[in-house]
Amino acid sequence: YFREGFLTLQKAIDFNLISTFNQTVKSVDLELKRFPYPPYNNDPFVAIIQALFPFIIMLSFIFTVILTAKAIVYEKETGIKESMKLMGMKPWIYWLSWYIKTMLIILPAITFMIISFTTKLTLKNGNKAAIIDKTDPFLFALFLILYASSSVTLTFVCTTFFKKANSGAAGAGIIWFFSYLPYIFISLRYEKMSLGLKIVACFVNNLGMSEGVQLIGMFEGKGTGINFSNWTQGISVDDTFSIFIVILIMFINNFINLFLLYYFDNVLPGDRGIAKSWLFPIESCFRIKRGRVNSELDLRNLPPDNFSQIDSENPIYIEDESSYSTRKIGIKIENISKQFKQLGQVKQAVQNLSLNIYEGQISVLLGHNGAGKSTTISMITGLAKPTNGRILVNDIDVVKNTKEARKCIGFCPQYNLLFDDLTVYEHLKFYSKLKENFNEAEIDEMLGIINLSDKKHALSKTLSGGMKRKLCVAIAFIGNSSIVILDEPSRFNFFVILISNFDTFR
Repeated sequence: YFREGFLTLQKAIDFNLISTFNQTVKSVDLELKRFPYPPYNNDPFVAIIQALFPFIIMLSFIFTVILTAKAIVYEKETGIKESMKLMGMKPWIYWLSWYIKTMLIILPAITFMIISFTTKLTLKNGNKAAIIDKTDPFLFALFLILYASSSVTLTFVCTTFFKKANSGAAGAGIIWFFSYLPYIFISLRYEKMSLGLKIVACFVNNLGMSEGVQLIGMFEGKGTGINFSNWTQGISVDDTFSIFIVILIMFINNFINLFLLYYFDNVLPGDRGIAKSWLFPIESCFRIKRGRVNSELDLRNLPPDNFSQIDSENPIYIEDESSYSTRKIGIKIENISKQFKQLGQVKQAVQNLSLNIYEGQISVLLGHNGAGKSTTISMITGLAKPTNGRILVNDIDVVKNTKEARKCIGFCPQYNLLFDDLTVYEHLKFYSKLKENFNEAEIDEMLGIINLSDKKHALSKTLSGGMKRKLCVAIAFIGNSSIVILDEPSRFNFFVILISNFDTFR
């Protein structure tokens, strides 16, 4: 009003109009004062911090998010994750290991960022300045660490929606970038937003970080910075939104992401693993029993003929099992079927299969390619859910109680699932500890049986194909597994090894 001459013009017009009616009125001296407002530094660089700093931090984390998501989904795609769970790994240990690994990668970068942004440098005029000059470095470090932690857990949640490593990496990167974009509009309307809207926006990880950085920039412009004496205060009396609220919501976001991870990891296990119902948390609380198609076919009470035809239209051939009456049934398969959908068509992989496998036996599934051997093994181990029927492992339903049923199983899948950067010895040690039955002598004995003693400390990626297959078989037997399931182990004459050492393995 004053600098652009508006008040001068307004005064001239007003007094000219007044003088036409009353010429005795004298001119009045006008004074202009700014409305009271806290002092601040008129530093253009503060505006740059508020505009670009959140974008820089978001981009600095995007590669870690993409690579972590790709590695986790790769383990999901290849079956390594589900195989480790089958061998005894608890899900929380799996995710904790990834959390620690990712945070150890991020922490050096956070340390570098804190040092770079808070270290004061000498300017040309002799003064010293830093990008973040007044804010407490420890509080800024706490802010970045909680942001990194919530970013890692959010990445874990993103991985549950993808089945392929490349799509998981691309999807996580897209979700990460687009979760930042709303801040462009928030920054332009920040002063008009209510406290509630600002708080709700913080539950989106990148928006919370951006609002926190904007607060830091505003307090830097105020000349005080943010420290533990004012971290619960807003920038003004009209705005009570504080960095404390941002940090608190970031902390809460970790637990929200962990709950979502627990839910979607059980509901969307991928191509390998049995998916739980979308309402499984409610069902587990209220013990709701869902109906399943089960067959109560008792194979021991069938006619004594060696191969009895039960139904002329749908023949089922059953072996006389009276000679095994003194043995315990280790695996009981009751009328299971499995259907897959491919290109809109239903493919029958297994149909009405019933089988008893007794302890102390070596049982073999024979058939041509596509006969359903691997599918049957996947259903027995809990890697796939039967369309109907029931499978019991040591009298435990594999579908209803997968975790308990797997405790006694050692499994060698159709393909080699090994870690490139672990040695032969470390593989056996790792899986025996997963089964909570680590024994150094057993590892040495197993290496001797499979003729890999001289490769004890060799990395798995340096082994030949036959040696890798031997290691996979040894992993299945390690830890004193009572039930061992091998999918195509005889490719390198392993069956000869198993028979010759049957007493040892039993």
